[in-house]
Amino acid sequence: MDFLKPVMPYGIGIALVLIALWCLKQFLGESFKEFGKRFALWLVGGNRTLGRRRQKRYRKNLLQNASKHPLGFLRDQTVEIDRIYVPLQVAYGGQRRDVYREIQGRSRVVILGSAGAGKSMLLKSSAYRWAKSRPEGSRLPVIVELHRYNEDGASLTGLAEEALARNGIRAAGAMLEKAMVAGKVSLLLDGLDEVSTSRRARAMQEIRAIAETYPSCQFIITCRDATYDGGLAPTFENPVTIAAFDDAAMRRFLFLWFTDQEKTDSNIRKLVDRMMADLRSNPSVLRLARSPLLLTMMASLHTMDPGLGPSFMQSRAEFYREAIEHLLRRDFDLGRHESVASYRAGHKLLLLRRIALHVQGADDPHSDGRTISEPGALKLAKALLAELNMEAPHARPMFDEIVERSELLIPVDGARLQYEFPHLTLQEYLAAVELGDDPERLLTLYQANPTRWRETVKLWCAGVNRDCTRVITQVFGSNSEGPLLALECLAEAKKVDDAVAVRIVDHFQRRLGTRDSDSALIVAALGAVAGDSGPRGRAGFDFLRDTASSSMNEDRRTAAMQALAASRQSAAVKILATLAVRYPAAHNALRSMGEQAVPELVALAAAGSLTALDDIAAIGTPSAALGLCELIWTDSDVARRAAWRLGELIGSTDVNEEIRLAALDFPRNSPRLDWVWEPFDQGNVRAVMGRVAYLILDSSLNDAPAGVPSLDPRLALPLASAATADEFRPDYLPFADPNIHARIKVLAEVAAKHRRRVRPSTTFERVSSEVGGPLGFRSSLLDFNPNEALPICLDFLTKAGATARTIKLWLSLPARAAVVLAAGAFLEGKPTRRMENEWRRINRKLVDDELLGTLGAALLLIALAVPAALGLSRSSMSLFGIWAWGPRYLHVLAIVPIILGALFLYVGGKGGKIGEAAARVDIPVVAIAAVVSIVATSVIGVSTVGGWIGLVTAVIAFFGSLVCGVSLVSVAIMLSGRLTHVFSEALRSARVQANAGASIIGKHRSAK
Repeated sequence: MDFLKPVMPYGIGIALVLIALWCLKQFLGESFKEFGKRFALWLVGGNRTLGRRRQKRYRKNLLQNASKHPLGFLRDQTVEIDRIYVPLQVAYGGQRRDVYREIQGRSRVVILGSAGAGKSMLLKSSAYRWAKSRPEGSRLPVIVELHRYNEDGASLTGLAEEALARNGIRAAGAMLEKAMVAGKVSLLLDGLDEVSTSRRARAMQEIRAIAETYPSCQFIITCRDATYDGGLAPTFENPVTIAAFDDAAMRRFLFLWFTDQEKTDSNIRKLVDRMMADLRSNPSVLRLARSPLLLTMMASLHTMDPGLGPSFMQSRAEFYREAIEHLLRRDFDLGRHESVASYRAGHKLLLLRRIALHVQGADDPHSDGRTISEPGALKLAKALLAELNMEAPHARPMFDEIVERSELLIPVDGARLQYEFPHLTLQEYLAAVELGDDPERLLTLYQANPTRWRETVKLWCAGVNRDCTRVITQVFGSNSEGPLLALECLAEAKKVDDAVAVRIVDHFQRRLGTRDSDSALIVAALGAVAGDSGPRGRAGFDFLRDTASSSMNEDRRTAAMQALAASRQSAAVKILATLAVRYPAAHNALRSMGEQAVPELVALAAAGSLTALDDIAAIGTPSAALGLCELIWTDSDVARRAAWRLGELIGSTDVNEEIRLAALDFPRNSPRLDWVWEPFDQGNVRAVMGRVAYLILDSSLNDAPAGVPSLDPRLALPLASAATADEFRPDYLPFADPNIHARIKVLAEVAAKHRRRVRPSTTFERVSSEVGGPLGFRSSLLDFNPNEALPICLDFLTKAGATARTIKLWLSLPARAAVVLAAGAFLEGKPTRRMENEWRRINRKLVDDELLGTLGAALLLIALAVPAALGLSRSSMSLFGIWAWGPRYLHVLAIVPIILGALFLYVGGKGGKIGEAAARVDIPVVAIAAVVSIVATSVIGVSTVGGWIGLVTAVIAFFGSLVCGVSLVSVAIMLSGRLTHVFSEALRSARVQANAGASIIGKHRSAK
């Protein structure tokens, strides 16, 4: 057997390595298994899956391609989504809800909205935020522009593959199929109304089919509300309707717009105030400004054409006319016409009108309704030039000048073979102008294709300076949608026979309050008629007032109130405020009137109406916040509710700025908790928020708003902490609660089942739960999904004595922030430090505990792993006389404990009497064996290194690394447990989670 001695150490070494690997498997087996699966997928099927590399490339391209959004009427002018976008809301029976919460959890959604309501921007902003924040478990968003479906041979899957290719994933057919089967794709289909009438039925059939084929995917479709006929039902039910901008959204957008234009802060506030005042003084234009597109146009034109005088026109058609004329004449206005603009603005406008009419389908009803070829546009230009007695060669330079200088036509592709108008609404307006003197042709075109020509008919009635009676009469009796279109035309037309107007209005006044698909549009149109200052408008207003006041039919009375609000008349505010005392529906109507209603609502709230106070908060503008500030200085239920509502609004930058600059008159001796807002602001804001903090802590559960409030984290964090610290039982230790132990173990099992995180081995769970202590529990809670860890935190907080009011404060925090705060501040029991002292230091520059911990762990790893590995290798060789060193018993102490510990782990996992007996002692045995083996191998390893660099140097290096590593880790642990660091981490988590939630893209099934 002597011939085996030379190779035996290597065999022993291999055996020890295998034993070590087996031990690691017991602790990290699931981790290795998961890694192996992923590596195998990458190695074998990497070219057929949307793996991480491709998704990373896709995110990078999407961040670049979706970060900007064209204005829709200026080709070269775009807006930064992150800097300009204002979140939309959806409308449900007079209530407004957050669009993200309504859509994110649904897998089949049709989003409806008027032209320019922000539907496309919603999809793009959600995709951009997905690419930027990379939320765990969310689906892959793929934006498909449905106007491309008009191309011959187009299909939804083909368009989805093209969309992926434009963002860096080419030849994605098989990958897309696999991802859709797994439910990991969110298909965002933008613009169903832009599919030509001849192809729309086939498109909807394909959408239904693909949604049924891939039931786990998310499908979101946008469409104009006037076009959608429910053709996607029953696969897509309960469509959501985008609500028009309310006053708060309008102010927020204008504030962001002028900030993006690099105005000074004082100028921004003045500009926004001036524009809002101009809008409120003109109810008809205010209705237009509630469209994101039109408000963008108004703000853009105000930026390009500043100065004194009214900001806006009186109607939508007049506004479009001014916008287009400005774009055509701006080179002349800027003195650049001689070098870059050769053709008259009027001639270019004539050509644009003819192109718009052609693209709209006047010459070819089967066209796609959006694009025109370059030869087609030049043909129209040559025909116009002949009428103007100009030479045909001018066609090309005139067309190029329109494209390059006015930006009212844009190339669809890089080859510049197809062109389209920047926004469909501009095309429809120009087509209406071209038909201004030909109402018969307009009616013929509408009757042939009502859906495509609907908006053009409305713009024709709004823009022509002629009697619209015949057109409106013919439309009224044309088809099932005709009467409603006639009413909408009546609201915009300048000249209509009174008898016809009365007949149409009377027809819809009788229908007011009926529950059908057109009810919201009827209310809006009747409100627009009542908003007119002429006799017809006054008569309509009187009818709505009488119906709202005296009708015995609740639906009819409610609809009349909504129509009064839609009129935007100041008299409607007082009427609705009077009705609000008797009818709750009047509150919804008042709320929809925005800032106009704030003074009346403040008066109602001061008289004790909590509903009116909630309405003020729902309006959410700076003036609404100032109204709430008036109500918090008394000791009443209204004051406490107002405090909760102000705590929700203070997160808005413009609300914060308004309070800071306002001349507030409040009693200086009112009780306040100024320390809450001390780290963030001084003066008015600190005083107001100090009073808010006092009132919230002084309130009961009944004083808080219904549901889960969304308090600003800067307020909720200190208040939840202070309230919990006051109520916490001194004898309760959450980390020692066996029920908490059991729930964490169950959570680990659930997480493993659903693959939310790699499941630790049974042994590792036992070690961490039994010897980990508070730090182990804190680490476990922070590792889990926050939405699953939060109930555990709320459970131990309730056991500790937290009241229902305090739990509501915790629920107002984002889940991750609440878990960080609960695990960091209360897991070890009642805090001993005063909360206010720790909170005051939150904005100071803190030592980075994570960086210290990482450095310390690295030093410990070097100090322990390197000598231990070297010592283990030398021990295995020394036992057989190779590379021998030191006493033999030391090598035995290095190797035998490893084998013994592995044996106990193996037997303990086998069951039976022997296994059960081993399982009862395996943890202490393994711990003792590990300590003995590490000490022995470290001694051997350090001595080995000492033979190379000197023993003293090796010992100093070993103990120096060990001491430094332990010290850094200890300091990091101490800092991470300090309340100031906990507060800072919780506040950071709240901000991150708030940004990540601003998306309609849901999570795939395996991540839920």
